[in-house]
Amino acid sequence: MKIVDAKGKDLPHICELIKKEFPYTKLSFEDLLKRFNSDEFFFLKAIEGEDMAGFIEFRKRGEEGKIFGLVVLENFRGKGIGEKLVNAAVGKLKVMGADIINLIVAQDNKNAKRIYKNFGFKSIGLLEKEVGGKKIEAMILDYASAETAS
Repeated sequence: MKIVDAKGKDLPHICELIKKEFPYTKLSFEDLLKRFNSDEFFFLKAIEGEDMAGFIEFRKRGEEGKIFGLVVLENFRGKGIGEKLVNAAVGKLKVMGADIINLIVAQDNKNAKRIYKNFGFKSIGLLEKEVGGKKIEAMILDYASAETAS
């Protein structure tokens, strides 16, 4: 299994996965294409054999990084692919100078929350508004505070 930059030809599959896993986002293919072609957004994919096993979408703006989506296809779950995608994204954001990385995750998504917590993300509370009928938890990884505390 390897982690590589997603290519333009991957966007239809990524868009399909976003619609399946995050149906409340209402992200169109055109919106995704704009993100893909921007200097702020990045897409990495995990490849197992010839197949895309998952992807992660993230953004770097100023000193802040944000993870927008992490998807591992069902038949590839439980193999550490989510961890490898998060590791690659966090590493890339750190190299680009991100001091803080934030994200939101469904409060009941125990697998994703476990992955994020293993990387040092801390919960900073629940959003007031539910998304897709689910309570949403905000999490943050703050390198500046961690380095000050050590």
